[in-house]
Amino acid sequence: MMPPESNYYPQARVLILFLSFANLVYGNFLSQNSRHDPYPMYTSRDPHHFLYMHDRLEMKGYDSGKTTSEKIGLGLSIWGQNSDSAKDFYKNYISPGNLDGKWNMYGLLMGELPCGKTLPPSLQEALCALFPGEKPPIENPLYIDPNELCGFFDVQTKYKNRGFRFDWSVELLADVGLLIEGGLSDICYSVTHFNDLTCGAGVICGCSNDTNACTTCDICAVKTNLTCPLKIIAKEIGLDICNYHKNSLEDFRAHLYWRHAYELNYDRDGWPETLIMPFLVISGSAATGTTKDPNVAFALSSGNNGHNSVGFTAGLTLDFVDTIEIGAEGGFTHFFDKDFCRYRVPNSACQSGIYPFTTDVCISPGHNWHFAATMNARNFLHHLSFYFQYVIVQHQKDTIRLKKCDPAFKPEVLEKISDWKVQMANIALNYDISPSISIGFLWQAPLQQQRTFRNTTVMFSFNAAY
Repeated sequence: MMPPESNYYPQARVLILFLSFANLVYGNFLSQNSRHDPYPMYTSRDPHHFLYMHDRLEMKGYDSGKTTSEKIGLGLSIWGQNSDSAKDFYKNYISPGNLDGKWNMYGLLMGELPCGKTLPPSLQEALCALFPGEKPPIENPLYIDPNELCGFFDVQTKYKNRGFRFDWSVELLADVGLLIEGGLSDICYSVTHFNDLTCGAGVICGCSNDTNACTTCDICAVKTNLTCPLKIIAKEIGLDICNYHKNSLEDFRAHLYWRHAYELNYDRDGWPETLIMPFLVISGSAATGTTKDPNVAFALSSGNNGHNSVGFTAGLTLDFVDTIEIGAEGGFTHFFDKDFCRYRVPNSACQSGIYPFTTDVCISPGHNWHFAATMNARNFLHHLSFYFQYVIVQHQKDTIRLKKCDPAFKPEVLEKISDWKVQMANIALNYDISPSISIGFLWQAPLQQQRTFRNTTVMFSFNAAY
């Protein structure tokens, strides 16, 4: 409910609108093990709502338009997400298809063969043509073009996701509530172009320190034996490189929260009337979303890639009467181990992007840490509210363990590139069409990335609290 008009001068409205763009906000409680959607949003509503708005307005001396406190809340949202770019560890713009490095076809010929494995016919022919007279295993990084041109693909891709999400909350006790979140998604991840970089490589010379042998990258031989037969090689190693499109459930998430607002400076002349509200959230997610098939090159998970998770968030808000609400919070997410069959693991440190062999592994994802700060301007223009959210999520390195020991496989190559970091902004407008119902718009904008998609999300929400 809008505070009394006498307390809201036009200058104050302008000031609050300016502060809305100058300060920071928090929103979610549980980050995700996902480089394309690390911090999913489920509603445009004020992230500090907590079924607590009636009580907080009454503490500030305003009429909420309701006779009792909120007991149940519901949010229904439709959303869309797009990306055709990403950033690498050094924050350089790349295609999302190159997040694990450009596809190195030369690398497929390198390394020891795993136990019981042989090179498929096309790679065996390429090995004989490009390394005549040499005995495997070939493990010499000097054969790899340092400019990542000869034998490399720049994989240009586009990502699109559309879906429906809901959040349902209920007050269990006076200061304790439960929040449930879930949704459906329609993921489309397509290849726009396999860009063969070999033609721009020129002549590359590599010398082995052990044999003093010198070889030259024959562009025609590389194209004939490695890059032109990409589809044949992919089929022989069991890798599906077609476009990916799948409808699925997302992970099911639950949050148990405690919050309580305390009045500061009550009846103290000359001091700002303020509500201080600490809160604590314990969260968990069940892996009801899809798990990425490691043998489908462009498959994406609709959740934590099959990993269940738990986490906590703790924070504090300051609600200044007649002006704005600010706050800060920090959180942690732990992901449980999961076994994967026929997972692609490199057998050479020279490989990137594409790997020829598979094995069974157990993956322990690194922890997620997130931090955010908060600002919210409620009803700064009659029934219109605004908030701006900044959040940073950091994912630590994964641990990948072979289920069956084989010294040929090198999971440490994947572990080294498994950490990532993302910063984003959520900007939302919500309009109250009744004391209990609002409609809203949210824009999630990318700010900075390391080894993640650079995506943009738009959401429209219907929110109710009774």
